This record gives sequence, C-alpha cells and structure tokens, in this order.
Amino acid sequence: MLDDSNLIVILVDTLRADHLGSYGHQQPTSPYLDRLAKDSIVFDRVVAPASQTVPSMLSLWSGLYPSRHGNQYFAGLRAFRVPVAKTKPRVPEHVTLLSETLGERGYKTGAIVTNPWLRKEYGFARGFDVYQQSTTKPPFPRGPEVNRSATELMERWKNTRFFLYVHYMDAHIPYETEPRYRDLFPEEPGARKGIAQLRSGYNAEIRAVDDYVGELLATAGRLGLTDNTLVVFVSDHGEEFGEHGGVGHGHALYQELVRVPLLLHHPKLRPFSRRIDTPVSLVDFRATVLELLTGMPGEDVDGISLVPEIRGTPDQKPARILYSELGEATAALRGDKKVIRSRAKKGAAELAFDLSADPDEKNPIAAPHDWVRQLSNAIQRQEAQRFVDTAETEPIDPATEERVRALGY
Repeated sequence: MLDDSNLIVILVDTLRADHLGSYGHQQPTSPYLDRLAKDSIVFDRVVAPASQTVPSMLSLWSGLYPSRHGNQYFAGLRAFRVPVAKTKPRVPEHVTLLSETLGERGYKTGAIVTNPWLRKEYGFARGFDVYQQSTTKPPFPRGPEVNRSATELMERWKNTRFFLYVHYMDAHIPYETEPRYRDLFPEEPGARKGIAQLRSGYNAEIRAVDDYVGELLATAGRLGLTDNTLVVFVSDHGEEFGEHGGVGHGHALYQELVRVPLLLHHPKLRPFSRRIDTPVSLVDFRATVLELLTGMPGEDVDGISLVPEIRGTPDQKPARILYSELGEATAALRGDKKVIRSRAKKGAAELAFDLSADPDEKNPIAAPHDWVRQLSNAIQRQEAQRFVDTAETEPIDPATEERVRALGY
C-alpha cells in the first residue's frame, strides 16, 4: 500500500488523548496536530497495554502484551515491585522489535531517545543502526535538542529508505517549559490548587511539544521527504490529575492513564482520511505498520493489522478484548464494557464500568452482568499465560537512577 515509504514515529511520552484538541480538549494545546489530524487517519479509542513506559513501548515495538514480553511493572513501589536500584528492564531474546524487522528489509534505522528507562544496554537498541540516547543531566533533553538530532539523521538518510523514531519527554513531569507557553494556560478555576498547577503546566508542555512536532515535520518537508513518508504520532500512556485520587502514572489502569492518541499520515492515505471509532490497542501498531510498508503484517503477535479498518473494510467478527496490564492489575475492554481486576494480599478486587454511560469511570457497576463475568474470566486467562523471564538482572547504574528519580519514580 505504501511500498518503499520511509517511516517516522513521533512519540510524546505521557500524553493522554483527551488533552489534544483533536480529541476534544477545549484549550489550545495542539493547533499543529489538530490541523494534521484533519488530513490523517485518527483512531479515537486507542488502549495502551500499560500505564508505564517500558511495558508499553515494548508492546508497541513487538506487538506483544506485557504478559508475553515479560516486562511487568507493579503499582505501589516506584516502577517495580522491588526498589528501583535493585532491578532493570530487559528485552527477552524471544521478542522481535520492529527495528529488527525493518532493518532486515533494508531500512536504515535510527532512534532519538530521551526516556532514561529505554537504555541501549537493556536491549531497546536492537535493530537500530543509530540509537542516540541523550546524556543530558536530569531530567531530560528538551524538544529543540531532540529536533536537532533528528534533523541530522534525516539529512544523512534523505536519499535512502529509513525508519526514524523520535521520543519527546516534554509532557512528562517536571513541567518546566518557557513562560510564553505557560502564559497561555492559566490555572483552571475550581480545581484543587496543586492539581490546577499541574494541569496548567501539563497543557503548556503539550503546547510546546506541538510546536516541536510541527518544526520536525516542516524540516522533513524541506528535505523533500513528505511525499514518501508515513508519519505516525502516538503516546505510550496517559497521566492522572486526581480523577481517581492519584497523580502521575503507573499506579492504575483508568482511561485517563491508558487512552492515548494514534494518528497516521501519508499522502497516499488521504483518500482514507477520517476518524475511526473502533477500539484498538498499541499492540496493533506493529502489524499495521508492517502491512502498510511491506504488504505483510509479520509474524504471530497479539496485535492485528488495522489496514482493513483504514481501508474501510473492517472484519465483521465480534468485538475484540483489549488488555492493559500493570503487574498487580489487569484491565479488559470490549466495546464500551471494561473490567479492572486488582490482586492484593487479601485477594482480588474487581471494578466494572460501562463507558458509554460512565466514560469517567466514576460509578462501578455492582450487578453481576454476563459481560462482567466474561471479561473477568478473560483476565484470568490472560494472567495465567504470563511469560516470566528468569534471567538474572543487574542493578541499574547510579546515573540512570538519578535520572529516573528526577522523573518522579
């Protein structure tokens, strides 16, 4: 469908979908992305497979749920069940990353990575010809530095076929953007003081990264790449601002934490440009991209190709069950029905929601509906199939620990 096209994946860390104008936000956080969305394929109901970066990113690149690639995070004790200095992520040998597959097909592969968890020595650089991880002191490099590095790669590879992954951290705490962005978003009246400050800072950071994305794609246009490049805009997970009593991410699986944006843009996709309301998962990303670029969705994975949805010829099978996983908790979503099951020392607890009537998940359903039992049983089957990586792990190094602590872990 898009044979011989380049691929640019733009990922904004910690970006919840409903803080973009194209997903219904009322403040001017994303003017560039809103314009791009009008000429793109936009998936409205995208479920992240986790509410933390490492499991979600490995699922994005592999098409496997966290239960199958083995990187499960756990609520309550920083990013892992044990203290952060005692363990680290690991990409198991059985996991094939998108970078490896595209590299085998002749793509030059490059990554500009700013999240300190996604380190080369943990296995995330497999398949990349260039894996540039910033050494900037905590917390992370800003968008202009990211764009400079990405521009260098695009200029170097403009005459060949390439896959470029650009990871912005600007929407992650701490919110330290320039006053010209902060001034656009005064604190919301009526909100708790601390929450109002956080929301204001978050919106300002999204507005800043919206400019950075626009600048990056303008550079791609200047280099003559626009007509032959598939651009994917996505996030790894969302962020909570007190909706369910918490702040941040990695502690729960409510919609504000697992609903993320997904936008695909290519000149050849313009006849298909529209919004797609079918619930999908980030585990579908790999198969979709491979079918668009190579005609084949790739090897057996948990995700499916969304090309039929893009073409307007979706499979008429019953709605799929989509999962989000967080070690001690698993969520299952089918259509508008959702169950979250948490395991604790005193046993398992479940919450069920009908998102069509209760999109904010404020009123758990108490009645024992058949769909609740079906989703609960599906969660138990999903949890029973977990891959446990028995390889020994080493402590993360002090510099990495300093950086992740600066991010609030």
